Amino acid sequence: MSLLAGIGIFIEGIVSVVAPVIGSALSTAATFIATKLPEMLQVATTCVSTISTIVTSVGEMLKIAPPEEQPAELGAKIMQENVRSKREGELTQEYLDYLRTVPFDEGRFDKMSEEEKLGCEVVGDVMLADSIRETTNVDLPGEFLMTLTKINMVAQTVYNLIKSFEKSGISSMGQFNDYLSGDIINEEVAEKVDGAVKSAISATSPEMSITDIQHEIIAMRQAYKAEN
Repeated sequence: MSLLAGIGIFIEGIVSVVAPVIGSALSTAATFIATKLPEMLQVATTCVSTISTIVTSVGEMLKIAPPEEQPAELGAKIMQENVRSKREGELTQEYLDYLRTVPFDEGRFDKMSEEEKLGCEVVGDVMLADSIRETTNVDLPGEFLMTLTKINMVAQTVYNLIKSFEKSGISSMGQFNDYLSGDIINEEVAEKVDGAVKSAISATSPEMSITDIQHEIIAMRQAYKAEN
């Protein structure tokens, strides 16, 4: 198997190196993404770029991340010398604020392979996603982040979806995956998630009719199931 064919395995190796620094929960999320990435570097890079665009945009909308945040730089900083680990009990947002004060070793980063840079970006993405969880009380699991690479959802809709879930008391975007796959058994929960999804789409595109929104949901479900 070539290195490019095993891109996910390669990124898992990067994640294992930084796991002691970022903790088990974040490393587990990053590992999940790594194992689900396409085995071609170019396609994998496109997938990760989609996730990065969304988590950085949502972070900016929530005012917890600076404009034009670079997740790959955040991940790369963790691997630099004299960078401390995430402390026990420290919020991810607090650790990210610390990393933002660390000078970026651009020369070291430029010498990394494309696979290594991609691994750093995945790590940065899951940290940003976790800081969003801390702010909204809505978890963004790796499964959800990977789903965003399949259904062509723009950042504004993702933001509205997270806020809609928060308002509805839904604690994980994993429920959105279950909604797309039709795996929510509890009727009350299914109705709550359905309402939250429709509300988010309407907030993004208020000109859409109820029928338009339903067609949008059907299209998302088809795209999701086509890739699974």
